[in-house]
Amino acid sequence: MDNEDLLKKRFKELAERAYQSGCYTFTGFLGLSEIALFHKIAAEVSHVGYTLYGGSPDCERRMIAFGRESDMGYPVSYPVCLLKITPRAEKYADELNHRDFLGALLNLGVERSVLGDIVVKSPVAYVYCLDTIRDFLIKELRMVKHTPVNCEETDIDLSDIAPKMESFHLIVASNRADAIVAGLTHLSRSKALELFHAGRIFNNGKELLFGAALLKTGDVLVIRGTGKFRIGEFGGKTRKDRLPITVERYT
Repeated sequence: MDNEDLLKKRFKELAERAYQSGCYTFTGFLGLSEIALFHKIAAEVSHVGYTLYGGSPDCERRMIAFGRESDMGYPVSYPVCLLKITPRAEKYADELNHRDFLGALLNLGVERSVLGDIVVKSPVAYVYCLDTIRDFLIKELRMVKHTPVNCEETDIDLSDIAPKMESFHLIVASNRADAIVAGLTHLSRSKALELFHAGRIFNNGKELLFGAALLKTGDVLVIRGTGKFRIGEFGGKTRKDRLPITVERYT
């Protein structure tokens, strides 16, 4: 049994446990590919119900909670907390990026599945994590690269660390996914299709393997290696039968 089959089996086991016990069950934090894999079998556990959440609406890494409030009798509460990592002496801190913070956390011996999104607001970083690992990280994380740091739980207003959006206009052949991906990546339509076949395109967390899907306002498109985008309003067709759209890039 390969890793994908094992993960599918795990999803089904957690769903069945929630159904039998009357208590919510949770996965760890999942990446885009893992969430896309779940969507392939989601219909098989729809009788149990499920929701996805990563700590804030903009999180890319998310957990799945199996169960629905009407069956459980109480609302779901995700076991997620937010940590703030701050240089002890900002004046002497290295220029730290996402990879630096992630590497320091993984070097403590924790699994990637206990860590959600890492939001870097230089020189500070915010990390979503499972509450079961919170105390360990607060105690053990003392260095990121060559920079001594402090780690603490925070209840910061999530809007303060929400990603900034850069708005721009794009003119494409149609609202087909392959046309929009080609426009965003500055590739030909045929080259853009190779990204779909390589498993690098996700829309609202679901992997897109074919370019014929039609995108709509509000869709969140991730092109691995290029960026994350939110589809805005579509305009009327131009004289050359092209379609103008507004797009927001997550920065």
